[in-house]
Amino acid sequence: MKILKKADFILIILFAALAIVFDFVFGAAVNRGGASADSGSPEMVVMVDGKEYLRASLGVDKTYTIDIGDFHNVIEVKDGAAKMTDANCPDHYCMNQQAIRYSNQIIVCLPHKLVVEVENGSPPGDDVPDVVPY
Repeated sequence: MKILKKADFILIILFAALAIVFDFVFGAAVNRGGASADSGSPEMVVMVDGKEYLRASLGVDKTYTIDIGDFHNVIEVKDGAAKMTDANCPDHYCMNQQAIRYSNQIIVCLPHKLVVEVENGSPPGDDVPDVVPY
């Protein structure tokens, strides 16, 4: 069995110190709102024709009516989730989409160029499927 020399111990300590520094620097960046972390309370962001129209907390139960020209959409926020409950678009696909509560989930009403997205929501757990079968 080989006995470690003083230089080997110094090298091991140096690598351990570098690992701790990297973990501190990059781990702290993620935890304070880096690209892969969510911060703040969950919000619903409504975009119309690519521009932000409304931003609201998912923590407050409320119904939002969006009337722009002939377009009519109603979004209900209840129990921390947003759902399209009414729309005057011809196909009503937006109303058939399930309620959203997690980051990057969206509801789209294509005829009205309206997108509802969740920001800063907790990531879904193992109980939430990646794909919902029809």
